Amino acid sequence: MDPAWNTHRTQLHAAIVKATRQLLDLVRANPDMTEADLLFYYQALIEQYGQAATESAFQALENSRRAVGLWNDLPEPVLADLPPVAQVEGTMAWAVNKAARTKEGPRVNLHTVAALLAGPLGRLIQQPARDTIWNSTRAAKTTWARVPGPKACAFCLMLASRGGVYTSKQAALSVTSRSATRPITRYRNAAAGAGHTYQVGRPQDAKFHDNCTCIAIESHDPTDLPEVVHKLQEEWYEVTWDERGPMPGQAALWQDHIQQTRPNGETLPPT
Repeated sequence: MDPAWNTHRTQLHAAIVKATRQLLDLVRANPDMTEADLLFYYQALIEQYGQAATESAFQALENSRRAVGLWNDLPEPVLADLPPVAQVEGTMAWAVNKAARTKEGPRVNLHTVAALLAGPLGRLIQQPARDTIWNSTRAAKTTWARVPGPKACAFCLMLASRGGVYTSKQAALSVTSRSATRPITRYRNAAAGAGHTYQVGRPQDAKFHDNCTCIAIESHDPTDLPEVVHKLQEEWYEVTWDERGPMPGQAALWQDHIQQTRPNGETLPPT
């Protein structure tokens, strides 16, 4: 994989580890804090590390494009917004409600709430970075791909097997209602004579679950995709296609195959 994307993966991991440690340490050090206090700090962590993740994605896009001589030929990467406050509040409400179902005292145990919040914390931090890559490939009419991390689930491995995916009109039409926005025209600089119109949002199959270590990357050519993606592509066709084309129940076939060939949650079958 391009060194730019390896660096991006390392930076994302470091940001999530630091943010998670801060979240849990904060609750341990402040046993009398309120739910409102916890929400305030949770939002602050997402903003701090989410901004860093977004900047890392921008830098990875720039470095990878410069490496192949495309930086001046493509529109500038499009930075995504941080997760909206309502989304963070909804995550907090979910954690509090779940903790309330198991509480033993008169109030919800914030240690339990914080432990529950640690799962979606990484997803929320990475969300603007992933959206930055989606938005940028949409604007540049390049492709994006999912590169699975360690212990990736069958669903993530299935999506990674698709390789470089064009952010086509069809993909744009499948954005979620939450993330879809009106088309926007961006200009590389103020003096540019033409802009790049694109729709901000993510396709339905570009979802990332809690604790997901997959990253999104930009691809300029099938040959620049990581080897793991090529191997997953070959495996997908071997498992879910026959001489007539796609077999019925591809998702179920893939799920069974992954369970049988990854006894310890490996990304690729052990050799």
